[in-house]
Amino acid sequence: HLFRAALQHEFADNLKGNFSAFYGDYDKYYRNFYPSGYDQLATPLEVTLDGYVDVTQRDNLILSGNFIWEISTGNINHTVISGAEYIDTSSDQDRFNSFWDTTSDDNETFAISRRLSLRGGAGVNASGLPTTNSFATDLNDDTRVGIDVRSFYIQDEIELSEMLDIVIGARYDSFEIDVFNVPTSETRSRKDEQVTPRFGLVFKPKENVSLYTSYSESFLPRSGEQFANINGSNGQLDPNTFTNLEGGVKWDISRGLSLTAAYFEIEQSSPQVADNDPETLDVIDSEITGYELQLQGQVNDRWYVSAGYSNLDGEQVDRLGPTGLRPRELPEQMLSFWNTYQVSEKLSLGLGLTHQDDSYIDNGNNAILPSYTRVDAAAFYDLSEDFRIQLNIENLTDELYFPNSHSTHQATVGRPLNARLTISSRF
Repeated sequence: HLFRAALQHEFADNLKGNFSAFYGDYDKYYRNFYPSGYDQLATPLEVTLDGYVDVTQRDNLILSGNFIWEISTGNINHTVISGAEYIDTSSDQDRFNSFWDTTSDDNETFAISRRLSLRGGAGVNASGLPTTNSFATDLNDDTRVGIDVRSFYIQDEIELSEMLDIVIGARYDSFEIDVFNVPTSETRSRKDEQVTPRFGLVFKPKENVSLYTSYSESFLPRSGEQFANINGSNGQLDPNTFTNLEGGVKWDISRGLSLTAAYFEIEQSSPQVADNDPETLDVIDSEITGYELQLQGQVNDRWYVSAGYSNLDGEQVDRLGPTGLRPRELPEQMLSFWNTYQVSEKLSLGLGLTHQDDSYIDNGNNAILPSYTRVDAAAFYDLSEDFRIQLNIENLTDELYFPNSHSTHQATVGRPLNARLTISSRF
């Protein structure tokens, strides 16, 4: 169940306000089997499976509002934005491990086959014995979570001249988190308060060229199923913190086409899944540097293009274990390219490509998520001024790929060749 409301009011020609309210009531259920063990040399035709079922009930309340005030002090123009936000989240989460009657454990070994010998929780194990799974026997965790967030912010965009703008701002956040572990009757609480700054500068030497630099700090609490358990150190509740320094240039090549280039440095600290125990988290500090290029807009009246390239480098500077290693899921290069060409007044065709280099999926740099290239296509046809039919084809070459991974044992499998037909109307 979702509820949204928004209110906008203009108090004066130079002052307006915005208010929004959101309430969500969610029930989520999912279960998963995944490979927990495989020995290619000793038993290449067998795989060990583990599994779990996760049930979550969550309530979210978000209230936010701001004022936008445009004023002038002499020849200097100001756009001042100030606001506040309140978030209240409560959730009830539990997870049961799989439990096999043949092993009295959450793991069971099966013969590898195109269709695994497992249907509806019952199957035949690698030894040829019937086996049945239960998702109601082995409780992994049961937690009650409460999160209270209060935020206030202010920002002033200062137009010093037609060529120079400065942005100065600050944000105060207060995060209060309580996690109650039902089986052990243990409660962990944490409260973080922090003021984070933001600074930006935009210089326009020409009408179609902008140079910019920015500095910002932020920190975010963990959320969702990240609170499913509170095993391990007190770092389990540490927030994610970020420091970002960036500089770049934007060039409007023509009225509808622009090229953007940026260089950035990021320092981050975040709890991440431990290599040896996915039930616990390690707090890891990393430094990441990189640059991005983006070309976007209308090449001509018929041809629209959106292309992006990024090059990333980084290292873990503080962790429980060796430092100097590359952060997990940080591919060196990523590329995306999409074209839309208007063949006629009613028909347009689209073609795109996405590439991602390989990356590590553990903190110790032992397991690799392979690189992939995916090709997509689309066709758009306007039946009339109010009706459009659209066909999207994803993964045109039916590439087997893995876009990301939760940990070494749970890599996300990309969708195979698929198509989606949409008919849309406006009135």
